[in-house]
Amino acid sequence: MDITHMFCDSHSNEEKNNRSLEKLNVPVSKIKLTFGYSIDYDSEKELYDFDENGNVNLIDERKITWQQLLCGGVDWVSIFLIDEYGNEQPVVDAELA
Repeated sequence: MDITHMFCDSHSNEEKNNRSLEKLNVPVSKIKLTFGYSIDYDSEKELYDFDENGNVNLIDERKITWQQLLCGGVDWVSIFLIDEYGNEQPVVDAELA
C-alpha cells in the first residue's frame, strides 16, 4: 500500500536540507510505530482542493486520486521508544490539525 501523509505542516527546501541530526540519550529500546486515519473522508470531501482532472491537491504540491486518498491517506503518526521496563518515551506524535 502506498501511504499518503496528510499533515498540515510544510517545510521549505532550506529547512529540509539543513535539519540537524539529534542523538537521543536513551538506552537500547523497542520502537512502537502507529499510524492511521480518523477522518471520514467522504463526509468532508468538499473541504479538499481538486484540480481540473478530479485529483486531490496536497500541500506538498503532489496530486493523488480520490481513491488513493481513501486507500492510503494517513493523518496521524506516533513513534515511541520502549525501554526494558516498558516505559514509553514519545519521539513523534503528529496529527492533521
